[in-house]
Amino acid sequence: MVTAIDYYSTHSTYSQKLSPEVQSDRLTTVDSSLSIALAVQQAIEVHQFFVLESIKSINTHMEELKREQEQLELRLRQLNESLLKSDAQLSHHHGEVTR
Repeated sequence: MVTAIDYYSTHSTYSQKLSPEVQSDRLTTVDSSLSIALAVQQAIEVHQFFVLESIKSINTHMEELKREQEQLELRLRQLNESLLKSDAQLSHHHGEVTR
């Protein structure tokens, strides 16, 4: 929106018969506004870049955590199976002792 206003102001400056001082002042104002708009746009682009990089990093970390979770779930299943076997063996031995 700033650039449309600046364009209109610049167009107005050249279409009207204004003194060189007024034209210069208006052009300086327009130039300043355009510089500010460009700086804001560049700041937004830099911010977007860092946000995207952060998202990529977070996604990578999430994938690592998912792999770790899968490994932990596998290990838990293995330990549960081992525990069941140990319980079965213990029951078997307990049965032999009580006979």
